[in-house]
Amino acid sequence: MRKLKTFFISTFLFTSLVLRSQSNPLDIFNPFLGKSWVAEGTWNNGAEFKQEQIYSSTLNGTLIQVQSFGFIDKEHTKWGQRNLGTRKFEQNSKQVIFIEHDVFGGMTTGTVTADQKGNLYYDYQYGDMQMTDYWEVIDTNQYKYIVGSRTEDKWDEKFLEATFYEKNFFNTKVNNPSRYFDFWIGEWTVYVYGTENIAGHSVIEPILDSMAIKETYRTNNNQYRGTSLNKYNPTIKQWEQFWVDNSGLTLLIKGNLIDGKMILEGVTYNNGKKVENRITWSKIPDDSVRQRWEQKQEGATEWTLAFDGHYKRKN
Repeated sequence: MRKLKTFFISTFLFTSLVLRSQSNPLDIFNPFLGKSWVAEGTWNNGAEFKQEQIYSSTLNGTLIQVQSFGFIDKEHTKWGQRNLGTRKFEQNSKQVIFIEHDVFGGMTTGTVTADQKGNLYYDYQYGDMQMTDYWEVIDTNQYKYIVGSRTEDKWDEKFLEATFYEKNFFNTKVNNPSRYFDFWIGEWTVYVYGTENIAGHSVIEPILDSMAIKETYRTNNNQYRGTSLNKYNPTIKQWEQFWVDNSGLTLLIKGNLIDGKMILEGVTYNNGKKVENRITWSKIPDDSVRQRWEQKQEGATEWTLAFDGHYKRKN
């Protein structure tokens, strides 16, 4: 009888563990476990954002622990462990809750939900504002990260947009010159800079296993269209862009990221006369991009503005 009782207890415990593992609400964090995740960006007030998060599972999978490292002073000069957080499933409310303790003595609590795509929503109260930290799956190594306030499915205001990368992926694929132009990737409405006048629309997408970037541009009336291929050339240690359009223009420009700006230069000819071209892409803190195309005619001493575009992401 004792053996039989032991058998039933063992079977019950094993079955409970199997059922729990099959329906564990904390499984939404599985893609993060055992990894370090890093991100850099700029808050909409201009402050620098830089963070590393390390996820681990403990207490037989009933608790997720997250160590967060970042700036631990207001001047953003000291680096250290900033937060210690937990995620657990609360039986009474049937919700996944999170608790974050920070180095300044503060504590933030809220709920975590996931959609069918695996995107995570951290909802919490911050002062008198209802806030959301949104983790959108890009692939197994990347998550788009947004901090802001939203009503239902629409953002009222975004305070930060960044990308979290798995650390090894970041070190080998992101934090190198071949990824310096990634800030331009996206689907954009292009405005004449400083105005609300729409100049055109642009899709910038990685191709060939992210070894190159393809640009597809059209004006608002679709009369002018062009495309470019962009790639970092490790042989000459420069970025290269090859642009063609339906007007017949061919443009080959080269350059590098300088002080956070991608600056590419090249020469074209107009009626046999040399024209110098310089295009500068600047990342703006609100996650938009400014593209400024300047030209200098043969014999001239000053640059003239050919195009000044403000790339704003489509919702």
